[in-house]
Amino acid sequence: MAMSSFGYVLAKRWSVEVDVLASTAWQLLGGGIPLVPFAVAVEGAPPVLDAPALLGFAYVAVVATALAFAVWFAGLRRLPAATVGLLGLLNPVTGVLLGTAIAGEALTIRQICGPLLTLTGILLGRKGGFLTVRNGRNSARSDNINSGLNYRQ
Repeated sequence: MAMSSFGYVLAKRWSVEVDVLASTAWQLLGGGIPLVPFAVAVEGAPPVLDAPALLGFAYVAVVATALAFAVWFAGLRRLPAATVGLLGLLNPVTGVLLGTAIAGEALTIRQICGPLLTLTGILLGRKGGFLTVRNGRNSARSDNINSGLNYRQ
């Protein structure tokens, strides 16, 4: 978590100077290449891949990794680093929802509590949190929305 946060801050700082695709490519290479010797030492040589495995690998490499990170870093250019970091917590929530919707997985009460706690943590982790202190008392930000006033995020 600390390394990804450090990466978000650096990416935010460099986002003005470097193209999103170039930045994404360098970060993926910078994170992946140092892992190759460890992967070979622990796992050995990679197996021979057939056509379906190569297609699956291409999908994971291009769509689930490169495209996802390019979108992530494009968002980082437009949003504060802390906000983008909190959005990363939506990954497991998305996985649970997709597992339920697409794979037909059943959810228990305990499994429903996980995404709810995660969403609560995201709301509380936003800059200023869900509750703000005004006039010596706590008040929900919803009263700003209902009154038509904009609040800073």
